[in-house]
Amino acid sequence: MYTTEKDTIDFYEIDPLVIKVASDSNYFTYLNKSKGKVSIIEGDARLTLANSKKKYDLLVLDAFSSDAIPTHLLSQEAFKVYRSRLKSNGLLLVLISNRYFDLTDSVAKTVNDLSLITVAKTYKPTKESLSTGEITSKWLAVADSLNIDKFASTWEKVDWDKNTSTWTDNYSNLLQALQLFGVK
Repeated sequence: MYTTEKDTIDFYEIDPLVIKVASDSNYFTYLNKSKGKVSIIEGDARLTLANSKKKYDLLVLDAFSSDAIPTHLLSQEAFKVYRSRLKSNGLLLVLISNRYFDLTDSVAKTVNDLSLITVAKTYKPTKESLSTGEITSKWLAVADSLNIDKFASTWEKVDWDKNTSTWTDNYSNLLQALQLFGVK
């Protein structure tokens, strides 16, 4: 499927009920059919990663599809944690699809202050994929310039609005990211 015998995937999940449902093969079969080694680590991903010594080739941050935005996962301090858990050739992917907020500028400005680059790509499913439940999604890739060029060179460079603020654990501005009726 998505893994080979050489792959290792760690899922970080804060909700024990999500873990229970995801692990139940009556509902989902990915975990037990995976060819790679799959682990689920219960707890807040940012805190658990901060206390970990493990390094990853790829981190995927997927916490923004609902209407609630966990801004603590997009702060400068959070990105420092993610960066510390990436190998030197690593890449961070951030799924930012949302009905009301476009987090592109906020992420790009925040990681730029850490000397990281952000590029964007919108995934649009085919007609066949739509029938299986796939939906359009917006992704950001974050890394240093060398790894962006290596892994996401065809993605669109993000030039954020000059009035965008850097988000920290003490400050975030969701109003900057609010878009109503497709207008930001």
